[in-house]
Amino acid sequence: MERNNPKTIKELTAELAQERAKNSRLKNLLDRSLSERANLQRALADREENEKKREQRGAELEKEVDNLRMELDVQGYAKKFVAMGMTEKKAEETARMMLSGDMESFNENIKGLIREVEKKETDKAMQKFLENRTEIYAGNGNISVEPSAIKFAKEYAAMQALDTNALDCFK
Repeated sequence: MERNNPKTIKELTAELAQERAKNSRLKNLLDRSLSERANLQRALADREENEKKREQRGAELEKEVDNLRMELDVQGYAKKFVAMGMTEKKAEETARMMLSGDMESFNENIKGLIREVEKKETDKAMQKFLENRTEIYAGNGNISVEPSAIKFAKEYAAMQALDTNALDCFK
């Protein structure tokens, strides 16, 4: 039917205007959709970036917490080593060796501590012994107390004299 009736210019112009309006609406919808898509992509990229930053910050915080735990452990063990007689610097160094797993160096430091403690205790015992022992005289000068060595020598000589007198009867 339409083939039989050709359209007039007015009808074609109106139809063209409708098509242009329709195209304009579709173009506006497409532009809006593309704009929304770009906004969503930006938001997604921002969210991913923020997530990465959060993960990095979380890893940094975890590392910081681990370091603080290590420091607390070092301080705790260092106090124990200081109580055993180590210097503070050596105690901290030894605690770090122990916690890091450097057992060879740790054992050397502990052996050194044992040697130092043994030497201190030996020196203390010697000082106590020297303070509590009686005076030793060399036999010179006037003495009012007879030294134990001289007393022992006199008693020994008296015993020897008795033994030799006992043998005289067999002659």
